[in-house]
Amino acid sequence: MVGSAISPVVKVCANPDTYRRMSGDMDVDAGRILEDAATLDEVGAEIVDVIADCLHGEPTKSEALGHQEFQLGYKTFEPIGPACLAG
Repeated sequence: MVGSAISPVVKVCANPDTYRRMSGDMDVDAGRILEDAATLDEVGAEIVDVIADCLHGEPTKSEALGHQEFQLGYKTFEPIGPACLAG
């Protein structure tokens, strides 16, 4: 899994099997909704709590694991339109 060198990443996993396999790298188990173990409102409140904790300095799972991946993608475009024709 990946994190970010720029900002915290809060991982919400909606697949119960994936969460069980990777719970050490996921912040919220939203798959509990599918298994009738939690309501949408309960999981939503948990997400808000995780974000609030993060804002108060608590590391996300990615941060705690030291994930700091960074990728800068870019595209090049040919100029188009009237403003590009002046000059």
